[in-house]
Amino acid sequence: MLYHFIIALRRIRKGTLPTLINICGLSISLAAFILIMIWVLNEINYDKFHENYADIFRVNLRDVTYNDPHNYISTPPPLANDMLNDFLEIKHAATYKDESRIPVKYMDIRLNADISFCNRDFFSIFTFPLVAGNIDQLFDNPHTILLTADISEKLYGDADPVGKNILIGHDQEFSVAGVLEEIPSQSTLNFEILTSLDNLEKLTGDSYENNWNQWSCETFILLPENTDKIAFSRKITGYATTKAEYKWIPELYLQPLGKIHLYNINGGGPILYVTIFSIVASVILLIACINFINLATAQALVRIKEISMRKILGASRKHLISQVITESSIMIIFSLFLSFGIIELIFPLFESLTGQVFPRTDLFSSSFILLLLGICLLTCLISGLYPALYLTMIKPTASFNQFRAPESSLIRKILITFQYFISIFLIISSIVVFKQLGYLTHQELGFNSEHVIYITLSQDLHSQYSSFKNELQRNPQIRSVTLTSDKIGISSLGSLDLNKWEGNTGDKQILVNILSVSYDFLETFNIEMAEGRFFSENLTRDEIGVVFNETAVQAMGLTDPVGTRTIDDYPILGVIKDFNYNSLHSEIKPLIILFQPDWYAYIAVKVDGQDLPATLKFIEKTYNDFTSISRFEYQFADAAFDQLYRSEHRMGILFSIFTFVAIVLSSLGLFGLSLFMVQRRLREIGIRKACGSSVQRILLLLSLDFIKWVLIAFVIAVPAAYYFLVNWLMNYAYRITMDIWIFLFAGSIALVVSLVTISIQAIRGANANPVDILKNE
Repeated sequence: MLYHFIIALRRIRKGTLPTLINICGLSISLAAFILIMIWVLNEINYDKFHENYADIFRVNLRDVTYNDPHNYISTPPPLANDMLNDFLEIKHAATYKDESRIPVKYMDIRLNADISFCNRDFFSIFTFPLVAGNIDQLFDNPHTILLTADISEKLYGDADPVGKNILIGHDQEFSVAGVLEEIPSQSTLNFEILTSLDNLEKLTGDSYENNWNQWSCETFILLPENTDKIAFSRKITGYATTKAEYKWIPELYLQPLGKIHLYNINGGGPILYVTIFSIVASVILLIACINFINLATAQALVRIKEISMRKILGASRKHLISQVITESSIMIIFSLFLSFGIIELIFPLFESLTGQVFPRTDLFSSSFILLLLGICLLTCLISGLYPALYLTMIKPTASFNQFRAPESSLIRKILITFQYFISIFLIISSIVVFKQLGYLTHQELGFNSEHVIYITLSQDLHSQYSSFKNELQRNPQIRSVTLTSDKIGISSLGSLDLNKWEGNTGDKQILVNILSVSYDFLETFNIEMAEGRFFSENLTRDEIGVVFNETAVQAMGLTDPVGTRTIDDYPILGVIKDFNYNSLHSEIKPLIILFQPDWYAYIAVKVDGQDLPATLKFIEKTYNDFTSISRFEYQFADAAFDQLYRSEHRMGILFSIFTFVAIVLSSLGLFGLSLFMVQRRLREIGIRKACGSSVQRILLLLSLDFIKWVLIAFVIAVPAAYYFLVNWLMNYAYRITMDIWIFLFAGSIALVVSLVTISIQAIRGANANPVDILKNE
């Protein structure tokens, strides 16, 4: 083995061009593979820090009233306790509810925190270790909370917060019962403060009642390890209907904790990109292996005398195979170390592109090291085994009979075709992905969110809103101010079943989304009315009127909707033109707009954008004049909307980068093969030139073989890419059409790259002096 190692190092040290091509290709591919797998493992390891994560499930709801079933994570508050009592299979059941940006104050420190509410079983299901204090106090003593380590440091510094008081919400004083370890970034449950569900009404005004008609919480259960989860999920399907009567059909089902992050309940989710990038990583590594195989077999002419001499001197085939595999292994290990250098250089850029921070310790975790060792072993077998078998099959007498490795090896050309199939497939996919994301960015939404600022409406500001609004409008930079229950185009709205309106006999029922807004809503978002009118501040009776969108009116079958009596005998005041109030992943659905002040959660401020810094300072000062508890926080509506698709844009950029890497690797392999092709046809080139052939004709002759296989790859890649992309585009309600130019452009890129790569060597051979060529031959 040591002898094999020394010989292998000697060959690598010579630094021949094929060796350098192999090392560069393997280093780049391994670096790309490792980076992708760091991201993939980060995604698939969500929530696995919980000790019993494999047996933890969230109970979700599926509304099957209509032809298009919809899934929800909200469940009734009593569901957890009732299921625990009624099903022996359940070990623990937790009720959980989260609230965002509730004001917190300690001495002169003010901030807004994410607060969650839970019952006692929460800590029997999830693993959130305690740093200090006692968890039992959270449920035994009223007005107590747990802090995470991060927010504890913000409020108390290095001091021990246990037992200290803190002001939460408008005027509620709480005592700190304990401090939890910082929640890992790979957690679907994220909070900064945790308290008992008994405190929900005190802090949010929402009642926590034993009400099966109130779908407002999340329910998690822990099942024994040997439970048949599928059978149990079927068992609870109709459980909600045994507890209450509904005019709609709710079905319960289980979602494993490990799938919550990866799978959106209504389709899609990060699992799509995890799958795509896992395939891309494998393909990039496979391309490098193909290059290795092609170059190794192409060097048969160079190594045939060495192999033959070793056989004559008594070397066994097993000995020769181990020699070739050892050489391959050393090159791969050397490339692996080189790839870590590449990773170190581009790691900050990679984190910036993904929008995530990956601890460097992840590179040295036992699971990741085992993965790398497995990949290296697999790469060694793929890259080294075929060349070893190929070279050792050659008879020793071949070297004395002017042996030439088969120039038109079918396997080699199949591998070349596969490389370019992948490259063309990835080019087409990159173009379509960016075209689709660009289409979403410029899609007409039906409203204008430019220069609209969202401010969270705190409890203490709610009662002073009219004065606050008047004070803001004294500034000429502020155009309008309104209130909304949700962020338009960003939040997922609530919904209700509607079957009561004039003219409906009860046989028609539709699902409508609900939005509560105040008077200046249309002006703030530049939304137009289709007919009728909107809410008016001068008409108090508008508080018992509603506004529908065009889609809702069409679904109800109304031809003259204004004045029609509907839910709770409310009259329809007007019809608003359709606008995309939800993500562009879904089509515009029926919408009812209400005037419900208790539902308001955000203040939307429209500014003219002339002097944003000064305007923001004015809004902040005015905000602080009206509240001494809440900390001023704002978010631009258009930036929040862009953030919905930011991860997709990042994935698109990464996809294009790795597509480029795949093309570079394919070109490297083609460059190495064209080098051998020209060297082995030098005699033919010399004779053709001596007989009068031009450089252009010889160049065409040398290029035709490769062009043929690139064209075959194009023919195979087009239908495969089309099928894949059609399915990917189905995730969007608004999507592009795939024009033929996309496919032709991708094929042209692959053809040009291959021609340029081949021409570098072909021109060199075609321009050589035929006298020198024939003399050397």
